[in-house]
Amino acid sequence: MTTFAQERNLFFQQLGEHGCMVLSTSLHDEVTSRMMSFIIQDGKFYFQTDKRFRKYAQLKGNSRVSLCWNNMAVEGVCSEMGKPSDFPAFCKLYQKYFSASYQRYTGMEEERLFVVTPAHLEKWIYEGNQPYMEILDFQFQTYEKVRYVCQLEG
Repeated sequence: MTTFAQERNLFFQQLGEHGCMVLSTSLHDEVTSRMMSFIIQDGKFYFQTDKRFRKYAQLKGNSRVSLCWNNMAVEGVCSEMGKPSDFPAFCKLYQKYFSASYQRYTGMEEERLFVVTPAHLEKWIYEGNQPYMEILDFQFQTYEKVRYVCQLEG
C-alpha cells in the first residue's frame, strides 16, 4: 500500500461516518459558507440541501467547493446525485446521526443529495510543539508532510 493510501485511509478512519463541517461555495466571485451535516463513506462526503437555496444555485454554476473542519480543509468537486430518499444507504446513516434533520427535510420534494469528491486536503498536526502541515493530493495520489517554521521578525 502506498503512503498516500495509508494516510488517506487513516484520515477517513479518524473522521468516522459523519460530521458537521463548513461548506464553502462560490459563483461569480461571491463566496458563501455555512455549517452542514455530512455523511462520510468510501472517501467521499455526502450532504443534502434544498434546491431553492442559494448554495444550490452556486453548486449548479460552480462545482468546486471547500470543506473545513477543526484543523483540516478539503477542496473538492461536488455533484448532484438526485433525491436523498432514492439512496437508502445515505438515508439510513443520515437518520442515525441527524435524526431531526432527516425527519424534517429528507422526504421533501425539493431536497437533493450531493457528493463531494476530494481533490486536495490540508491538515495541521503537531508533533511535540512543532507544527506540520499534511497534504494529500487525490489527483496525483501524493502525501506530503511539511514542517512549518515560524520566523519572528526582530
